[in-house]
Amino acid sequence: MSNTIGIINRDYDSAAKNEFKELIKVILDLSDKADRQGLLSLDEEYPSLNSYFFRKSIELIVEGFHPEVVRNILQNYIDAKECSEGELLEKRITMEGALLIQSGARRKILFEKILSIFGEEFFQDFEYSFFEEEQSLKYNEEDTNAISEESITFEDRILSIVLNDDMNKLVKRAGYFNMALALKVSSGKLNVHVRNILNANDMVEELNGEVIRIGPMLLKDGLAAQEFVLRLI
Repeated sequence: MSNTIGIINRDYDSAAKNEFKELIKVILDLSDKADRQGLLSLDEEYPSLNSYFFRKSIELIVEGFHPEVVRNILQNYIDAKECSEGELLEKRITMEGALLIQSGARRKILFEKILSIFGEEFFQDFEYSFFEEEQSLKYNEEDTNAISEESITFEDRILSIVLNDDMNKLVKRAGYFNMALALKVSSGKLNVHVRNILNANDMVEELNGEVIRIGPMLLKDGLAAQEFVLRLI
């Protein structure tokens, strides 16, 4: 039987609520890093996450699995074990958070979608807590400077491609390997954009397969691939 969440029990104590808040905060922090430095930057983060399910969720999106494949794999993990309501809620937050990070959703959208899981009764309590943190949130200057000008230019140029034929030609000229390298150090938003624009399913599958086959890689290799692709535009 599938583990699903219907009506959430509202009688969580303050300790449980704080655990949920901490989980959401970690997800938001991961989202910020992925937005600034690309999904590949999370490769160094997921080994330190506090649960196997959380680590697996981030690992799958870093490796470039298709969102539906990620959801199916994670749902299988959920279904394979009897979980308490609290555990189910934690896993649902984790799964939805990972998928939102992969999609390139803005921080505010991610925040709203995750909090909607709790319903209206929890929303005000959680929103107020995070509102206070948002007032003092500033990006670390060192992290911000870590994004190269080449990377920003690559994102802007690729996002400006809106015609199927143009994207198809670029991928063919660059080669699946180089395009996959470039995308692995790009934001989730850009990855989704490229896959949505490509009009041939076999091209999307080939690109996804190449991203997975590449596995762990160095940031400099991804940036070099971005420079190569840029020269073709």
